[in-house]
Amino acid sequence: MTETRDWGNTEFRQALHEVLPLYPKLWKLLSRISPFHFFTLKGTMVISAFFTPAIIWGTKFVVDGVVEALNNDLSWLVTLIPVALILGLWVAQMLVGAIQGIVMQIYGTLVDIKSRGLLLEKAASLDLAFFESPRFYDKLHHAERERWALTSVHESTLNLVGQLITVTSLFAILTTLHPLAILVLVITMIPNVVIEVVYIKLWYKLDSETVREWRMADYMTHLVVSREAAKEVRTYSLKDYLVSKFKKNVAFYFSTFQKHSIKETALMSGANLLGYLGIGVIWLYAVYEAVNGRISIGDFTMITLATEQVRSGLLNLVSSVVYTVADALTLTWYFQFIEFNPDSVTGALDKRKPTAKLVTENPVASIEFRGVSFSYPDTDKLILDGISFRIKPNKKLAIVGENGAGKTTLIKLLTRLYDPSKGNILLNGQDLRDYDQNELRDSMSIVFQDFARYDVSVEDNIGWGRVNMMDNKDLIRQAAIDGGAHSSIEALSSGYETILGRTFEEGVDLSGGEWQNIAIARAFFADRPLLILDEPSAALDAFNEQALYERIMKLGTSKTVVFISHRFSTVRMADEIVVVDNGKIVEQGSHYELMKIDGKYRHMFSRQASRYVD
Repeated sequence: MTETRDWGNTEFRQALHEVLPLYPKLWKLLSRISPFHFFTLKGTMVISAFFTPAIIWGTKFVVDGVVEALNNDLSWLVTLIPVALILGLWVAQMLVGAIQGIVMQIYGTLVDIKSRGLLLEKAASLDLAFFESPRFYDKLHHAERERWALTSVHESTLNLVGQLITVTSLFAILTTLHPLAILVLVITMIPNVVIEVVYIKLWYKLDSETVREWRMADYMTHLVVSREAAKEVRTYSLKDYLVSKFKKNVAFYFSTFQKHSIKETALMSGANLLGYLGIGVIWLYAVYEAVNGRISIGDFTMITLATEQVRSGLLNLVSSVVYTVADALTLTWYFQFIEFNPDSVTGALDKRKPTAKLVTENPVASIEFRGVSFSYPDTDKLILDGISFRIKPNKKLAIVGENGAGKTTLIKLLTRLYDPSKGNILLNGQDLRDYDQNELRDSMSIVFQDFARYDVSVEDNIGWGRVNMMDNKDLIRQAAIDGGAHSSIEALSSGYETILGRTFEEGVDLSGGEWQNIAIARAFFADRPLLILDEPSAALDAFNEQALYERIMKLGTSKTVVFISHRFSTVRMADEIVVVDNGKIVEQGSHYELMKIDGKYRHMFSRQASRYVD
């Protein structure tokens, strides 16, 4: 369900005030996408607007020609020229309409592609703080959902201008009968216009008031049909409950919709009777004028045709204005996102100009946390409080602690997904913020706890770790071997060409451990001097975990490794261990050094070891 503005409280003038500044942006964007298609549509729109008045005007000459031929015993050939003219107009109208349809279809596709590309470029440029803030992430959601309005508003505006030209031309035709004919038509149409505007506002107000119910109904639908929830929906017999929740959430909308629809139809029927009365008055006057010889039979025919066209045209014009404004209001979401200042989000990264360069010989010579504190954006809770420690060059550092101690947050800061609230993180003696962000991240291979599962081929899943080397199948294979994924890949029907996941029909899903091995292989394929692993073996059994860490430790002096693990059998392999508790470092040292202390590490190690002792 599309989110709408509350038209019950928002006056039309206010809506126009919000929408009008949007048009220069819209026209600028659309004209840049394809100037040829953009201006072709404008030209065909103007031409098309004159066809109906021209055909009605031509009909007058055909009828007058027939009457003259009957009265003066002339050949029917006197009507040949006006008939040919009307036929020519019909053919031209068909051709212009065909051209307009083709151009509109092609242009609509171009707008869809380009507008989505702009959205992707903008989204990719935003910091993680944007995606972890529901308020700002909603901007992306709305922008993607309302992107359709780019084409809709453009086309409806063209139609609106075309209708205005057509109606204005028809007005000119009606003045040949009497200037007051237009006044009669407009006055008798006022009830139609009022009802149209009132009910457009009412429908938008109803949508606005029930948007939460529709979202909940959509969520209930998602739970019933989604693969992720399918097992529990059946295990807990949730089907009837979820379906009843869906029905309950849409019941209010349906009952109100039904009541308003019936009332609107009744009122509009009455208004139509008044409108037809106005047409009848004009026709009677036209008959009177024709009988008295003040207008020709052709004029009479032209006026009767124009009268109904003006009435329907005016009604369409009113509807078009309101609906175009309404669509344009939804389009503001798209431009708000495209023009969004990423620095306005609390927690956005420092955009200072880079002043430091990573050295080629040893780009990760040392890493140091110096008095680092951190709170997530829009919260006051300290996740990290005065953290200080140093990672020696080409050493293996393990970070341990209870759940919620702040371990993963350390990784997010180290990879500069966030900047510290206080303190500094130094790489080779320089603050991380002094390095070019892309250059900095190109020095790191990372396996996050919530790693991505890409529904593409196995080869791409691994190769995306270093896209400029994706063609090197030998390196991909070696990364899979080092990451422990090779044997399970070989067992797949198409090996490294197998499509993973369930997005595509031919996709094959993997177990949690197999997916984790793929993510580890991707990090290995990236082959960067700093390897960061956040619970990389959470889905692996003890045997495969041990094998993985043995391979990691064999990296020797070629890489600096930072990893988080809850399994102390692997933690003990690290050169250095940092123990985090409630956002602070409480202990630091090697396994043997920490075991000598009757502290947090020894208690955690002993508690886990006791599970394996009879």
